[in-house]
Amino acid sequence: MTDYLQIARDVITTEAEVLKNMALNLDENFNRAIKIILNTKGRLVITGMGKSGHIANKIAATFSSTGTPSFAVHPAELIHGDLGMITNDDSCIVISNSGETKEISQVLPHLSRRNIKIIGITSVKGSTLDKLSDTTILLYVNKEACPLNLAPTSSTTATLALGDALAVALMKHKNFTRNDFAEFHPGGSLGQHLLKVSDIMKMNEHAIPMVKDSVSYEELIKEINDKGLGFVCLINSENKLNTVISDGDLRRALVKYGPKVFNMKALEIKNSMEPKVISEDATAFEGFERMKEYKISKLVIIDQEKNIKGILDLQDLLRAPL
Repeated sequence: MTDYLQIARDVITTEAEVLKNMALNLDENFNRAIKIILNTKGRLVITGMGKSGHIANKIAATFSSTGTPSFAVHPAELIHGDLGMITNDDSCIVISNSGETKEISQVLPHLSRRNIKIIGITSVKGSTLDKLSDTTILLYVNKEACPLNLAPTSSTTATLALGDALAVALMKHKNFTRNDFAEFHPGGSLGQHLLKVSDIMKMNEHAIPMVKDSVSYEELIKEINDKGLGFVCLINSENKLNTVISDGDLRRALVKYGPKVFNMKALEIKNSMEPKVISEDATAFEGFERMKEYKISKLVIIDQEKNIKGILDLQDLLRAPL
């Protein structure tokens, strides 16, 4: 009986060993490839034939979604008119495990003639692709996971990992952030997970419970009652957030001070705890987590100068697709 589980383990182990070997043998050519991409004024064009073409599509998608404009194109289409898609400001990543793929070999001279920078990805040093590339990253694939050592398996996995390595290195160089990522992923679960609180917050200043920190107890009650959110923001003379007083704080102050509380100013009533706030640049998911941590249903949103920008309400969060 065929042991399919062992076959699976052998395939994964073989490909893992290829990846490890490639990682250990990466050299200065990787850095040269990064420099070529960083100096590219246009887009990064990626091409490969067959399975390499499928990998090219994935690598291009990864680059584009992480801040490096890129697209993939079929090499056979390139030599039949699509070379016009590539401008002199673009650079190319050309993928061929053997380095001798016919369609690739036909494309390379045309790219070189236009002084378009070529980053070759191949397993064969001295191949046509290696010779005609401005820099070549070798895959060091000495064995496919295919039992016939024919079907692209280890080589496509290695190419895919190399594409990820290039993309991540570029992300690090550009200080690509979660917010940048959200800009390129507005739809789907990724984009939803990275919605900012500023996309959901209540921002009508007339709806935000807010008074000067010198007002009386009665004025605090009136503002909380009028706005109906169960709390009020105290702002100082510069209109910056000082603290937040809840209706519970007002009840506790009445119990503690008795009738004297009606003659007290807001600053005398405020609790000693730091107000529960969140930055306008934070994600909605972070806001939800903070509400769970503090066991509250609303957060005041502020900017770096402590200006009040809006209110984040749990009910609005629950309606948002986080």
